[in-house]
Amino acid sequence: MIQMRHITKVYEKGIQALNDINVEIGRGEMVFITGPSGAGKTTFLKLIYAETKPTSGLLFVGGKNVSSLASRDVPYLRRRIGVVYQDFKLLYQKTVFENIAFALRVISLPSAEIYKRTIKVLNIVELTHKKDAFPHQLSGGEQQRVAIARAIVNDPVLILADEPTGNLDAGMAANIMNFFMETNHQGTTVIVATHNKEKALKMGTHVIHVDSGQIVG
Repeated sequence: MIQMRHITKVYEKGIQALNDINVEIGRGEMVFITGPSGAGKTTFLKLIYAETKPTSGLLFVGGKNVSSLASRDVPYLRRRIGVVYQDFKLLYQKTVFENIAFALRVISLPSAEIYKRTIKVLNIVELTHKKDAFPHQLSGGEQQRVAIARAIVNDPVLILADEPTGNLDAGMAANIMNFFMETNHQGTTVIVATHNKEKALKMGTHVIHVDSGQIVG
């Protein structure tokens, strides 16, 4: 599913986020990327969904060379990827329902199917009663659950989650992680970035620990 070959990412002013990363993630795996803040976890995910490009090295996602992907082809790559952003990236002028449904409208699904899928994921994250609310009317944890619902509504083949339970209470965090695991058992590749290495080791068989931009275990 994903191959990183000697991937290095250097941002402006010489800030090196990743250094000579070599990783292979198979289709259907559940993988945890662990490490402290600033270790390079978010950059790792951003490279996969082509929000940024590597400074050097090769990156393949589903057989596509993402490291040299043309800008016009990026939306087609992302249609098959569900992303839970650390800062949510919700559309604040749209309701909860509209935020989630938006991911389906861009691929022109029929209205009845959009409604069915959106209500289904609202039930999963227990936010059906907030479907007509706007993001500013929600708590941080509720906004995070909307972001998770939006990421999974399109039945993606790959889910990328950046600290997906950071603003959730213990019960809801467990529910969300259980859902990710169930989704993975159905064949979806799931990659979760988290600072909690101990929890990752308990839940996952494939844990990649990153520190100072390098894989250390």
